[in-house]
Formats: sequence, structure tokens, C-alpha cells
Amino acid sequence: MPPDEPSRSAFELLLAHRGLIALLVLSATVGVFSVVQNSGAIVGGRISPPKIAWLNFALYMFVVLPVVVGWYAPVDAATARLYRIVFWSFLIRGVIEFYMLYVTRSWRCGYGISHDLLTAMLVIIFWQSAGGLTVLLLATLIIEARMAKIFRARVDPATGVYFADNSAHFAAVNRFTWWVNAALYPILGWLLWKNHALFTAA
Repeated sequence: MPPDEPSRSAFELLLAHRGLIALLVLSATVGVFSVVQNSGAIVGGRISPPKIAWLNFALYMFVVLPVVVGWYAPVDAATARLYRIVFWSFLIRGVIEFYMLYVTRSWRCGYGISHDLLTAMLVIIFWQSAGGLTVLLLATLIIEARMAKIFRARVDPATGVYFADNSAHFAAVNRFTWWVNAALYPILGWLLWKNHALFTAA
């Protein structure tokens, strides 16, 4: 706990933690999406629990965290710029990908892989600070590209399947995703707590 906040308990810090609150809101939103997706009401196929957890993690790292760090955290200008670049990169991709997935149905894994690697290059180029969080961001980009490559080897999105389900066909994909989730979620939690000064409202 910072020396200028001696009276704030751990519980009070959690309640004021923008990063944690944003993660909880995102998790609820992704949960609703997974229910709709698994109902068969929209194109894309069913999505497995490990992939739901990974979608939640990736959206947090690529959209929510960049908003919090880029606009609200007390970081230097260069770090804020880096996270804003990541946010705008994924916002633009998100609009394009959503349209190509659910309207034209023309999205391909290669587009996402290329974007992930391009954004990873931008992170390396503009990297200044924010330490472990930026390391985790870079690792997540590379892992996401790898996951897309593994998925592409098993199914073509042109068939209308956008997610790995619980079938045996995706057993290796889901197993790998479980291991990644098990490794990265605790790291994210530790980094959010360690860097709570970046996220805690005054």
C-alpha cells in the first residue's frame, strides 16, 4: 500500500480499483455473449468454456486495459500513447471483424494473425514503461496469434465456424487454452494488485 494511503484497507482498494471493476463488468458481458452464442441464435457455432475465458482475457488486455491505462491511469505520456494506440488498433479491427464475421461472413484467421503481430510490433516500438503489464500485453498478442493459427489448422471460418466448441475435434485447442488461462489469469490478478496505484480512484 502506498505510504500516502495508510488508512485504506485492502477491501477499500478493491472497491476503488478501476481495473478490477472493469474486469468484472467485462466478464459479465462476455458471459451473456457466450449464452447467446451457444444458443445457436447467431452464426459462428458454439464456444467452449476455455475459449469463453480466453475471449474475456483477450478483450480485457486489448480493449479495457488500454482504455484504463491510456486515459485514466497516472502514467507518463509515452505509456499512455502506447495503450491508446493499442486501443484504437483493436477498436478499428473489432468493427471490421464484426462486420466480416456476422454480415459478409468473409473473415479469415490470417487477417487476425497479421493484425496481432502488427500490434505486437507497435508495442515493441512504442514501449516505454508500465513494466509487467506491457510484458503481459505483448505475450497475449503473440499467444492470440498462435491460437488463431492452431484454430485455422482445424477449421476454416468460411464454413461459418468461428469458435472452438467442446467436441473432440477441438480437444487439443481447448487443452492448450486451458493451460494458457491457468497461467495468465493469476499473473494478471497479481499485476493488477501490484500496480493498484495505476487503477485506484482517488
